Amino acid sequence: MVPAISTGIEGKQTVHRAEAKREAVYFTVDYTDSEASVPAPDREGDLDRARDGTVRTLKGTIDEEVHLSIEAFPGRQLRARGDSPFGPIVYRSRTYVVGTRFYGVIVTYPVRAPEPEDRVNSFLSSFRLLHDGHAGPPAGMQK
Repeated sequence: MVPAISTGIEGKQTVHRAEAKREAVYFTVDYTDSEASVPAPDREGDLDRARDGTVRTLKGTIDEEVHLSIEAFPGRQLRARGDSPFGPIVYRSRTYVVGTRFYGVIVTYPVRAPEPEDRVNSFLSSFRLLHDGHAGPPAGMQK
C-alpha cells in the first residue's frame, strides 16, 4: 500500500494528508497546525467542533464516541455513518490535539462491505507521537 501525500487548504488552515486504499477501505492520516497552542480548556471544545464538522460533512450520525488520550494529550475515537459520493460509508477515526497540532487518523469503508475490524483497529491504534511531539507514520503508511 503506497500512500498518496498531499497538502491543501481547507477553510483557513493547511491540511497535510497521507491516504492509501486497500480494496474498498480508505486509510488516512492528516494534521493541521494552528498559530498558537490551544489552551487546555479549549481542547475538548475543539474536539467537539471537529466531531460536529465531520458529522455535518457526512450528513451522518454518530454510532459511538469515546474520550481517549495519547500520552497526556486529549483525543476522541469516533464511529459514524454517513454519505459519500460512492454511497453510504462507515467512518472510524481517532483525533488528538497536541500543542499547536491537530491529528486525525481515519478509516472509511462502504456500509455494504464486511467490516474490516482487525485492519481498522490495527491502523487506528498504530498512531504514535515521536519524542519531538510530532507523529510517526501509522502501520501501513510507511514507505
